[in-house]
Amino acid sequence: MRSPAPSRTVTFPFWLTLCLLLSLGTVGVLGTVPAFGQGRKQNAEQKLLQRKDADRHFELARQAHSEGNLETALLHWHRAEAIYRQFRTWDQLNLTLTALADTYLTQANLQAAETVLRQQLHLARDRQDVQTQVAVLNQLGHLLESQAQPQVAAAIFADAQAIAAGSTTGKIGLTID
Repeated sequence: MRSPAPSRTVTFPFWLTLCLLLSLGTVGVLGTVPAFGQGRKQNAEQKLLQRKDADRHFELARQAHSEGNLETALLHWHRAEAIYRQFRTWDQLNLTLTALADTYLTQANLQAAETVLRQQLHLARDRQDVQTQVAVLNQLGHLLESQAQPQVAAAIFADAQAIAAGSTTGKIGLTID
C-alpha cells in the first residue's frame, strides 16, 4: 500500500515571512527598488540645482549686459528663461523677459522685442498681474508708435489706462502685424 501524499499546506509563519520580505523589497531595504522617498529627494535636489543654474545664467547675463556684450547677455537670458519657464518660476521669468525685451530694444531689434513683450503680456494676463500688464502695454505702445503705427499704439495705451483704472483685464487682442 502506498503512503499518503505529503501535505502541502503552507503555514502562517511562511506567509508572514513572505509578505514581510516582499514589502521590504518594495521600499528598498533589500536593495531591489530605490528606497521610498529617495526619488523625491533626488528630484528636489535636481530642481534646486537647475534653479541655481538659471539664477547663475541670469547673473551672467546681467554682467555681460553691463559690459556691453549684448549677444552673450541674450544667450544667458534665454537659457535662464527656459529653466524659469520649465519650473514655473513666474517672478524670475517676468524679470528675465523684461531684461530680454530691453536688450532687444537696445540692439534696435524691434521685432524680437515685440515678440518678448507679447509673451510677457500673455504671462501677466494669465497671472492676473495688473502692474506688469500696464507696464508691458505701455512699452508695446511706445514700440508700435516708433514703428509708425499710431492708431494701434493709441488703442494699446487706452487698454493700459483702462486696466490701470480697474475697468478691464485687457480687451484688445494683440495680433497686430
